[in-house]
Amino acid sequence: MPPMTLINPFEVSPESEHGFLDNWRRATEFLRHQDGYISSRLERSNSHAGRFRYVNVTVWRSRYQFLKAISRPEFQKILDELQLPHYRDLYDLFLAPSFAVPPRASSRPRPANASSSSTVA
Repeated sequence: MPPMTLINPFEVSPESEHGFLDNWRRATEFLRHQDGYISSRLERSNSHAGRFRYVNVTVWRSRYQFLKAISRPEFQKILDELQLPHYRDLYDLFLAPSFAVPPRASSRPRPANASSSSTVA
């Protein structure tokens, strides 16, 4: 069974930012020790214009393990302290393109036998 991805956007005002980040760190520290946890990251908007300043993305091995982890009283206490609008949902991988964006020519490593005067076509 493929992993599940939790996507959880948060409405965070500038004055609530510090408390939110502390709360997110505590929640992540708790969750990373739970069965089924794979990884977390927190994305931040490039501007304050958007509705969601932060978006949490967490990967779990299964829906069951995620629901079990967040139902624990220790996590519920952390969640109760958050008191910010958030809209979590679990997602299944739907489509993964089999292509990748190639690196720019300037970022390609030079072959070991290339001299400084050689050119790459």
